[in-house]
Amino acid sequence: MKGLVLKDLYSVKKYMRQYVLFFAVFTVVGIMLKMPAYIGFLGAFYGMSLFISTFNTDEFFHWEAYVLTGPLSRRDLVKGKYVLMILLMGSAAVIAILGELAVCVITKLSVTENFAAGLSMMIYIFLMMSVVIPLIYKFGSEKARTSMILIFVVPVVSVALIGKIAGTENVNEFLEHISWPAVAVGAVILCIMALILSYIISLKIIEKKEF
Repeated sequence: MKGLVLKDLYSVKKYMRQYVLFFAVFTVVGIMLKMPAYIGFLGAFYGMSLFISTFNTDEFFHWEAYVLTGPLSRRDLVKGKYVLMILLMGSAAVIAILGELAVCVITKLSVTENFAAGLSMMIYIFLMMSVVIPLIYKFGSEKARTSMILIFVVPVVSVALIGKIAGTENVNEFLEHISWPAVAVGAVILCIMALILSYIISLKIIEKKEF
């Protein structure tokens, strides 16, 4: 399984310079617009794109059909993808949160509010990918693309609308009364449960799949 993860990491390595440049540019944009959440949103989206690109590569070269002729099992294939997802998406989320906090310090915006936004994005990334991966195994990366866009965009737009309707002052007051340690623990538990369920579903899908 380690070899599967390394194979995918090597395949996305060529995009890393682009990612660094991308992150630097949008950090500057976030500072200019005084919108830290802008960095988190786009950083998460790019991290997701890197991960999904590994499925596109596998499908193009019929990698799964080839590798299953060896000693590796279908369970190994699925497990390798989930480990890769945790590595890529976790790294993207942490970098995005640090970028948001840096913008907050530079622009003197509320750290608490934007940390909450970063934490929410981190939770959202893992929950979203828990839904996306089984869809890709079921329909393929190309056919699942529309569903992925809807899963990513609709909740973000909904949260933005709710925040606008509720008003900034009400949102800030609500955030100040939240126990963030409790939220963090609950978020970790929720993400772990979602990933386990997603892994089980993906495994059942690929076990019935014909290559």
